Amino acid sequence: MPEGVGYGPQNTASTGLNLNYVGNYAYAYSGAIPCSNSEKELVNFTTGSGLLVAKIKFAVATPGPENDQMRVIFELNGITVYQSILYSGTGGTFYQSNRETVNIVIPSYSHWRVLGENITDASSRAIAVIISGKVIGKID
Repeated sequence: MPEGVGYGPQNTASTGLNLNYVGNYAYAYSGAIPCSNSEKELVNFTTGSGLLVAKIKFAVATPGPENDQMRVIFELNGITVYQSILYSGTGGTFYQSNRETVNIVIPSYSHWRVLGENITDASSRAIAVIISGKVIGKID
């Protein structure tokens, strides 16, 4: 792939905090990040000059028989714009969803973070975040 807008070594990471560009498409994949009873950063990036229209998928990556409540927080420019509670349990009376998908639009030159934490107790459960979408407009 030639060097240029959206290409190059700075955008080759498969997991991590950053947004990766491939042409006019973008993605981020956090990997499975252990989260306990304090907020843990899962994704952190600033968009370029294009508008990002994407889906964000997040899930408890290590579900088990316990039904911990895992909170996922979206921040746009330091302001919480969305929160969701996922349950780590795999079934039973109290089972609720341990995954969710949300459509998002992130404006150009915006700082975006996704945080996760276990609000039930101090045990650690991993959360994974995937963002994939298209950049509309100019890409830096």
